[in-house]
Amino acid sequence: MINTEETEKILQRQALRLSGLNLLALKGISGVTNESLAESMAISGDEFRKIFRDKYTLVEEICDYYGPGTSGSNLVTHDLMDELVKPYNFMKAFVLRLVKKWNGNGDRLYLKFLLNEQPIMYDDNIISLSYYMNDARSLWWMIFEEMINHDFIKPIDPVILANEFITPLFMCRIENQLPNSSDNFNLVQDTALSHLAFFWENIKQTDYFR
Repeated sequence: MINTEETEKILQRQALRLSGLNLLALKGISGVTNESLAESMAISGDEFRKIFRDKYTLVEEICDYYGPGTSGSNLVTHDLMDELVKPYNFMKAFVLRLVKKWNGNGDRLYLKFLLNEQPIMYDDNIISLSYYMNDARSLWWMIFEEMINHDFIKPIDPVILANEFITPLFMCRIENQLPNSSDNFNLVQDTALSHLAFFWENIKQTDYFR
């Protein structure tokens, strides 16, 4: 069990990371220094180096926290898995969780950072928009395989299904992050659910009712 002191340290690090991400989303990796990041976090340069070492280590931590592995399997909890016998309900619950996650301040800043920096490069790592979607696509590849095995949906290549389901959802979010867009949460949610309804009607078995 995490004690109060450890909880405070975790929350403090999250706040520092978010402050750094805010500056990175605005100026990019090349536009910031260790000193400017420390200033944005309201800590000294020595404190910054003690906590994060340098800006590249901070970027790596940000990408681990907000990046490719955060919009797929981590959203599928045990209670959601119980809904898998009702595939449309399961898909709808996942979509709503995904859109809600995207509406968080950190996730919005990370997407802005990713779009501005595309691709994000640090050490030997490269994070592209395609890579950002990989965890979700891999998850749904497996889920669609199970749905086909249970005769819930038509026997279409699950890789194709995963791409056709996930890519428009991510593109909807990206489109509403671009300059001059409203970044309207309700619009993103409504568009995502409309995509889901259209997608489901075209993949479900003809004798299956949600």
